[in-house]
Amino acid sequence: MNRPLYVRGTMVEDGQVRELVIVDGVVADATPMPSREPDAAGWVVPGLADVHNHLSLASPAGDHEEPLVRVRASASVELAVGVLAIREPGSPDDASRLLASEAGWPRVVTAGRFLSPPGGYFPGLAREVTAAELATAAVGEAARSGRWTKIIGDFLGGAGEFIPNWPADVLADTVVKVHAAGGRVAVHAVSPEAVDAAVAAGVDSVEHGWAVTDAHFAAMRADSGAGTCGRRDGAGWHRRRPGAARRHRRPDHDAGRGGNARHRGHRRRLVDRAPLARPDVS
Repeated sequence: MNRPLYVRGTMVEDGQVRELVIVDGVVADATPMPSREPDAAGWVVPGLADVHNHLSLASPAGDHEEPLVRVRASASVELAVGVLAIREPGSPDDASRLLASEAGWPRVVTAGRFLSPPGGYFPGLAREVTAAELATAAVGEAARSGRWTKIIGDFLGGAGEFIPNWPADVLADTVVKVHAAGGRVAVHAVSPEAVDAAVAAGVDSVEHGWAVTDAHFAAMRADSGAGTCGRRDGAGWHRRRPGAARRHRRPDHDAGRGGNARHRGHRRRLVDRAPLARPDVS
């Protein structure tokens, strides 16, 4: 057992001052310790939640390392800056699922491997399946991950524009079967056509969602309380402002198997801001 850490904290939600003791990562209320000064004092905030992350990509461990090493390094950075829950809508591998079973890490909710048709995503990142195989694969990934599956709904066509990866009826049938098995479906959808198909299919989340409109939000809320997850990068927020036009061209943030320079730079900045908890990649 490590030495207990005695903290006098002001709670951010109500401004009350509480005496806390932290032992082996467990936080508990404590009576004041008159014989000992606090080890630290300041504001106490709840753990943060990262709602869209791919831990195996752009890891500070480097692309040459094995998946579990990359995932642990990325999770170490998240933990160091106060993230205690990570939602990972898809991955090129199963390493995050293994991390979720280990103590001492942020809680990880993953969606198994990305699912795309052949040629329908960046080379080497997705489990490639045909339209006829999609429903079975999606049910299987949801079962393996614990509940979620991630479908790549669109990708770059020959003209550099995003085009749907799946016929709308195939996507809809897949969602029905995953739901019947007790799972949930996240869909990467950038183009208007892919967003339309995802919302009509009743998916549980639309990831990126550049073309999501107020009408889509209303339909998703009315259907099942589903939501969208926007990410910010060089292309801006991936939720289109009402009435704003956007060309759905290749973003500059997912440039290949190793992730992207922006994402890697963001993690590097997080590491620099958390010098007491550098990633352990041994």
